[in-house]
Amino acid sequence: LMSGDLVSIVARPGMGKTYLLLKMAEAAASLGFSVLVVSMELTIEQMVRRYSALSCGINPEYLRRGTLSVYAERRLRDHMDQLAYIDNVHFLSGGFNKTPDDVDLLVQEYNPDIVYIDGAYLMKPAQRRPNASRIEVVAEVFDSLKQMTLTRRIPVVVTTQLNRMAGKKGKDSSLETIAYSDTIATHSSLVISLQEGEAPYQKTRRTLSFLKGREGESGDYAIHYEFTPIN
Repeated sequence: LMSGDLVSIVARPGMGKTYLLLKMAEAAASLGFSVLVVSMELTIEQMVRRYSALSCGINPEYLRRGTLSVYAERRLRDHMDQLAYIDNVHFLSGGFNKTPDDVDLLVQEYNPDIVYIDGAYLMKPAQRRPNASRIEVVAEVFDSLKQMTLTRRIPVVVTTQLNRMAGKKGKDSSLETIAYSDTIATHSSLVISLQEGEAPYQKTRRTLSFLKGREGESGDYAIHYEFTPIN
């Protein structure tokens, strides 16, 4: 990730965009970078629970249900004690009502190295026009996000949706199947599609495909997507 980059991770619902974004944030924070994590759909409690589960190697479902082993609970408590004293991880819940300007104010306050925004297509433009279409709204949001990456000289990583033409499992994803606006692909330095893993690993792996690269990068690679144990 480089200064000025707007990186878009695109997928159909349920592919794991949020977990991938939080894992990227957790990895950056573990290397000492300051991160700002914004979710337009999750509460702060939900974000921190998932983030902490990834950090501790605990299945998020066990944490959500409160069914941790004594050993896992001890690891979680140690992690939360550490999290209380570090100042390089910040969370914001968008609540379907945040604008890029709201995020920019936090960037100026916390001075993060990287910003992660989950569900950027749900953000609102700063100047809301009553008769604007969804396409126009999303275009204005991504105009503002790209401007923020250039003005603040930081990378911003966002997740957004593929439309139904990409297929229920995102097998035929392309720049043309990104939902809502062509502006997303136009402004993004990198566009990465997230899909199920190759058979028979549909549930335990994900395939990341470069739909657009800063320097023309292309190709696919696979990642693990397992929670028992976390991998």
